[in-house]
Amino acid sequence: MLGYDPEAVVIVTLWEDPSLIEAVPNLTADHFTIPWFGEVCEFVKECYRKGVKPQLAALPLSHLIKEELKEVLESVEPVDPSFLPQVVSQMIERKKARHLREILEGALQQVDTSPDDVYGALLGELERFGKALGPTIERAHVIGERLLTGFGGNAVGCFGLDELDRMVGGELRKGIREGSLIVLAGGRGVGKTSLAVNTAYESAAEGYPVGFFSLEMTEMQLMSKLLARASVDTQNLFEAKDAFAGKVDPSLLKEANERLAMLPIYCSFNAFSLGEVISQMQRLWLTHGVRLFIIDYLQRVEPPKRYDIHELGIAEVARELKTFALSHDSALLLLSQVTKTPTESYTRYSRTVEYEADVVLLLEKPELRSEKGLRLSVTKNRLGEEGKLKLLTNLGCCVFDAVKESGKKDKKETAEELTEEEVPDIW
Repeated sequence: MLGYDPEAVVIVTLWEDPSLIEAVPNLTADHFTIPWFGEVCEFVKECYRKGVKPQLAALPLSHLIKEELKEVLESVEPVDPSFLPQVVSQMIERKKARHLREILEGALQQVDTSPDDVYGALLGELERFGKALGPTIERAHVIGERLLTGFGGNAVGCFGLDELDRMVGGELRKGIREGSLIVLAGGRGVGKTSLAVNTAYESAAEGYPVGFFSLEMTEMQLMSKLLARASVDTQNLFEAKDAFAGKVDPSLLKEANERLAMLPIYCSFNAFSLGEVISQMQRLWLTHGVRLFIIDYLQRVEPPKRYDIHELGIAEVARELKTFALSHDSALLLLSQVTKTPTESYTRYSRTVEYEADVVLLLEKPELRSEKGLRLSVTKNRLGEEGKLKLLTNLGCCVFDAVKESGKKDKKETAEELTEEEVPDIW
């Protein structure tokens, strides 16, 4: 949450009383994970040296960053001056931990997941960065063990499908982990957005704040899907298309809206460039504690500059979003279009996107028309299990259940186990 983010607390405290710089003389811009926080820190130092009070108007940064800083200053309470060194220390240690995790992930990309290979790669990578990280080298084996046993990062969201959450997060830490980039790929109209809406709803229902960036649908279209999903919990089901067309009884809409209003889901419909998306994600991270972001969809995000080869722009977008996830202890679910025959690469434009992703999910319709549901394949999972799931779904209500194709069932009772009279309406 915003009030507990040490970087924001440090900036607000120093802005209110620049003389406190003397209490943390070793603090520099490099200690901040958010670059413009570091620039603000240096600006406050300069103001203190000149004996003037910091003013937003004098800050040599863009108007957008000034607006974000203004929001931070209005939302965050400064810390008691006696606790400032402790908060700064916490902030620095957190950055070291993030740096360490990036190194560990780099090592894991080079090896299989056998313990000996992982430990060897960890030690090799850590020794390269030993001067920067200092005593963290001694923690290599401990952290390697944690990664291998499922403690590689805290959950920041969930799919709401027990089998999928287990495959993605591991037995000991089910769900969507911090620092991860998950690509949900599939053909047009297969149900990617519906699955993303269900993921946002299930995560929020579990208490995880969610940011949903819609670059394709209007506000009314997305809200119709969210209301339809909420109607499942109210037991008065209606479909998104009926809500959008105004064919649903107002009392049912009100009931679903009251349920939806209780959940921490924050939607954006006006961010299209990479800079706008990252800026709004950062704001949601600061002001609402959002750590799971869903982007629908990847190819609609405009890269920061024009490329002769469009694939390069998409690859840069994926890299920057991955960097954001790592630096903000967050996770991103990116929806992506695929070709009709995704044999070599599951994303339409570049293998780089697949390389950057920690998890790649491929959503497909069944090969036979007589088959019910959808097929979800976990085609890449950097720290977990790969495999295939059969999804039972009512796309109109954006609700899903899963059963593993090998025969291992989800915790819920699947529709195939029920008689025709017993099949619930949601299926």
